[in-house]
Amino acid sequence: MLYGSGLRAAEVVGINVDDFRDEDVLVTRGKGRKKRFVIVGDCARAAALRAWFPIRAKLLKKMRFETSALLLRVGLNRSVERLKVRSVGRTVKAIAEARGLDPKKWDPHLLRHACGTHMRDHHAPPQAVGTFLRHAKLSSAQIYTRVSVGRMMDTYNRAHPHARG
Repeated sequence: MLYGSGLRAAEVVGINVDDFRDEDVLVTRGKGRKKRFVIVGDCARAAALRAWFPIRAKLLKKMRFETSALLLRVGLNRSVERLKVRSVGRTVKAIAEARGLDPKKWDPHLLRHACGTHMRDHHAPPQAVGTFLRHAKLSSAQIYTRVSVGRMMDTYNRAHPHARG
């Protein structure tokens, strides 16, 4: 959901089960506790949520605990609590390391940034990216107007008369 919906780590850990309006839409509280509607894409729904909900239910039943928090952690004394932002960062780094990537280069915000960059790479206008990522100011979305190497090569190959020669 960090990448697929461009969520901040604090938004992800703040999600409650009843924040889902339907399969595709989620209400989050972002910076300043403002309510925002977020699109939940197919990958996040299939890979993360559909797999997680049964595990979550089993965990809560086993622990005899009730909570509205979507993401949980079991504490040292077998207490169940909402996942913390720092835990999200550690998880992202652990996954990067398990995949042979440098964990020092990976953090939750990188996935949010990758979401915006990939949207721009697939021709989303900067204003749409800024709206999707819920930037308060359009100027915050200008970082995504930088040209990625892939987009630069595509443009070169389409536009330069000697690119294909």
